[in-house]
This record gives sequence, C-alpha cells and structure tokens, in this order.
Amino acid sequence: MATETLPLTPTARLRAALPLLALAAAVVALDQASKAWIVATLGRGQAHHARDLVAGWLALLYTENTGAAFGLLHDGGWVLGLIALAVAGGILVAAPRLQAAGGRLGRALQVSLGLVLGGALGNLLDRLTRGFVVDFIRVPVAEITLGTTVYRFPNFNVADSAITVGIGLLALYMLSSGERAPAHA
Repeated sequence: MATETLPLTPTARLRAALPLLALAAAVVALDQASKAWIVATLGRGQAHHARDLVAGWLALLYTENTGAAFGLLHDGGWVLGLIALAVAGGILVAAPRLQAAGGRLGRALQVSLGLVLGGALGNLLDRLTRGFVVDFIRVPVAEITLGTTVYRFPNFNVADSAITVGIGLLALYMLSSGERAPAHA
C-alpha cells in the first residue's frame, strides 16, 4: 500500500533545514574569521606573506585566488559565483527532503550538505566583497618535481576544506545508501 506524503509547510521546511543551515553558518563564520586574521597578519600590506607552522609540512601563505582550484577558470570569478549560487540554491531546495531520510544517514547527508553549503557561501562572500578568494593553507610536502618543473598542491582555505570533506561524506553516503545485490548462498 503506497503512502501519500503531504507537502511540507514553510515552518516544517525551515525546521528540516535548520541543522544544515546552522552548520553552514558555522562554516561561513569560521572561514571568514580565519580569512580576516590572515589578511590582517599576512595580507597585502604586511611585511611578510608567509609563516611556517611545521617546517616542510604545513605553512600559512597569503594568496589571492581569482580562479578555481588547480588554476582552473583563471579570472572566472563571475562564473564561479554563479556556480556557488546554483549549488547553494539546490541545497536549500533539497534540504526539506532530508527530514524524510531520518536516521543516521539522514543526519550524515545533512552534515555533508551543510559543509558544502557553508564552503560555497564562504568563498562566494570573498568573491563578492574582495573580487578574489583568500587562500592561505599550504602543504609544502605535497609537491613533486618532474624534470625541471615543480608541481605543488594549491593553497586552500577553511571553505575549501569544508567543501572537500562535505563532498567526501556525500560520496560515502551515496555509496552506502545504494541498493545492494542479494547475497548468494
């Protein structure tokens, strides 16, 4: 017997989205606070733009990113801004459906989408207010030299980290929630 689902009221939609929105707001706040500190400490007007945290392993290096990760869409900020808006809108529209999932996987999905939403909004705020994204986390150990060319893992920020972790959790959620083939005896 099929059960009919009733449309969610605006209050129910907001209640369903609240955990996701709270996590996204926390990510945006942490991202923007860390970027403000980096700009004040290592930004354009400062004498030094880098600081080693763990020599050879982890450093802070102020950079202004007008493109996407790995040098994609260099100076394509408006395109990336539109993509961020589309992602944020899609997540906000899908959020009420998360309540129907319920249980542990439902919460895992909310966490993953909250991280992605917060990261997208954090970087979008940078693009709107600065015209570029402030990146500052550098992992010097993540580089390889091929011939005379050195390839480095790009600098990143808190928003990038949240997006990466959120997408990873989303992938795990999708893999674990898929239909399983029956076991053979």
